[in-house]
Amino acid sequence: MKDFNKDFEFFTDLILSDKNFAYARYADGEVALMLGKAINVGSQAYNVDKWHAPGRLTKVGSELLESLDHTEDNYYYAISSTSDFSGDNTFLDGKIKVRSNITFANLWINANYQKMKAFYQNLKKEVYLVCNQKAQKESFPFTVAEIFPFPDSCIEYWEEYGDDYISQLGDYVSQLQNKTFFISCGPVSEVIIHRLYNINPNNQYIDVGSSIDEFVHGYPTRPYMNPASNYAKEVSYFKEYREVKNVEDLKILIPTCDGYIQFVEALMYTVDKYWPCKNQFVVLGYQPPKFKLKDNWEFVSLGKDYGPGAWSNGLIDYFKSFEDQHFINMCDESLMTRPSDINKVRIAFDYMLKNRLVKKSFLIGSLSSGNKALLGDIELTPVEELNGMFHDVNQVCDYRSSVQSAIWSTDYFLQLLKPNQSPWDFETQHAKNDGVRILTTLKDHPTMYSHLYARGRYLPDWYQSVFENTKLNDEDINHIATMLNIN
Repeated sequence: MKDFNKDFEFFTDLILSDKNFAYARYADGEVALMLGKAINVGSQAYNVDKWHAPGRLTKVGSELLESLDHTEDNYYYAISSTSDFSGDNTFLDGKIKVRSNITFANLWINANYQKMKAFYQNLKKEVYLVCNQKAQKESFPFTVAEIFPFPDSCIEYWEEYGDDYISQLGDYVSQLQNKTFFISCGPVSEVIIHRLYNINPNNQYIDVGSSIDEFVHGYPTRPYMNPASNYAKEVSYFKEYREVKNVEDLKILIPTCDGYIQFVEALMYTVDKYWPCKNQFVVLGYQPPKFKLKDNWEFVSLGKDYGPGAWSNGLIDYFKSFEDQHFINMCDESLMTRPSDINKVRIAFDYMLKNRLVKKSFLIGSLSSGNKALLGDIELTPVEELNGMFHDVNQVCDYRSSVQSAIWSTDYFLQLLKPNQSPWDFETQHAKNDGVRILTTLKDHPTMYSHLYARGRYLPDWYQSVFENTKLNDEDINHIATMLNIN
């Protein structure tokens, strides 16, 4: 699956068949509720669909999270694709356990909407509707057996009456076999599908979303319903990445600029001594270096150096053709100060592969021991499966988006990477409360660095580790000082 046109044909054929299944849709509204974010004035939900939500985890948000645990072969998750909003896709992809059952949240709308209208017009099946209270049987082009009305204020209603509603509906549905249910109740649709499927999996439960709005309300409620609109031409897609399974196969990316590229020679010297694996290192800069790169290092020019404010632009272009699901980043002005614990790096990466919601793992203890002044008393939660060797970074920590050395999931990095960002802009967006798990260490860090250069000068302690009481040895200090002409 995961072809916008082929998936449409697959699921409309499935509706016409005698096979029972669930099709639950999750997009921006559902993700916001699962993260406990407020939905208020100015949103489509508030202005058009007439519902809102407070800034906390509601009953709907909690039950939405529970609804993501299905692993049955006939339970399908239609989610935001990478082309819709990568942040929602990152969160949902990390939560869903059966990836083969993922398809598009927008499957019935946008470029497929006119086909969906034609499907409704030609549908000969009897359908049960769980949808807005304004709906009337005679307004639909297909035969409606029964309408179970639902109010506009779905979040508030579910908080108070949700259990009673599903109890009554469940009693009715439990007596039916091989029937088709179209469900359109905003984000509560997914909770209803989850609950009804658990009560009786022997029916079809399909979230049709706003694709039935013209029949319910008697007028278009979305721009995509106008065939001349740009939305009516939108085709969603998923970016598929190559899975990397071993730390040794991770590409290590080092963004730099014309003013800093000479520091990469010193980094390369320390990496050669203190990083035991022969990964492929990629220096992403502008003008090529004047020093010789080692055999497993390469240089890629991002074009012309337009200054720090355009730092992200060249990276965006580079990642258009980047195929790996994960990578490691290193900073051009940082020097590795001691031997790396590659086993601990492997432990972090293996855990990321098994837990897709873990999208980043710091390699130098960032957001832990060295940043107390920034973080205050925010606690980091030990990862029990790793015996406390790594900790989860709190959702409200500053600098979750730090560019200090880390293993990154490519989709998460790209979610944060926006045009015309400097490195500082990238870091200070912080990425709080996005539901993504980030790992770090409190001690015995996998690697360790010093900072060489800042604000136009070499730092006086450029050889001193940042988060522990170690430093480069005298041989390294003398070699790098001579290399870079540091007095």
